[in-house]
Amino acid sequence: MRAAAVVAGWDQVKPLKATVTVASGVVVGSSSTGAYAFDTGVTFPAGTTLSVINNGYIVGRGGAGGDGRSTQSPYIWSVQAGFPGGPAFRAQATISVTNNGTIGGGGGGGGGDYGVMNSGGSGGGGAGNTAGAAGRRGLNSDGNSYNAPGSAGTLTAGGAGGYSGNASGNPSGQTAGNGGGLGAAGATSSSGSAGGAGGAAVTGNANITWTATGTRLGAIN
Repeated sequence: MRAAAVVAGWDQVKPLKATVTVASGVVVGSSSTGAYAFDTGVTFPAGTTLSVINNGYIVGRGGAGGDGRSTQSPYIWSVQAGFPGGPAFRAQATISVTNNGTIGGGGGGGGGDYGVMNSGGSGGGGAGNTAGAAGRRGLNSDGNSYNAPGSAGTLTAGGAGGYSGNASGNPSGQTAGNGGGLGAAGATSSSGSAGGAGGAAVTGNANITWTATGTRLGAIN
């Protein structure tokens, strides 16, 4: 928020009076699970008044699903746990928030599967914007696979985890974890690979005056 005000011409000396409105249907997201979708920034002059009116979505990036095990050369990699989702909203300065929409952390990715027939299915991606990608499924030496890949997440839902197949291409009963919805952890695979943690909805809650809380998905710290 501070950076945008500077770009818009604020001199960083006079008190800033700024309101950000996220319109209905608009999505404010992040390209990285290590970055907030919305951040007030820090160091404002005394007398500054900040507010956000959210009628849309402010959501973190979804975590990627974990890879399924792959042991056939040249496609060799280990089974992975799902990756964590990213955070949504950080208040580093005093701010008023009217949340008529959704503020949610990115969902965690689902855990990959160890599998049978030397390889496993991949975990689903977590919900968010940008949504989390599915992991890699295990492959045979010819690049084909008995396994089903997981699915990427969407804005609000985690993707389905894939499954491990037998030599006939039929499900073996082992499954990778589903990705988590907004703010929720991904699921553990049937072989025990953990899902990634869900991202926080809010960090810096002590700096926020909520005039409407709306839908908040994920930890509020």
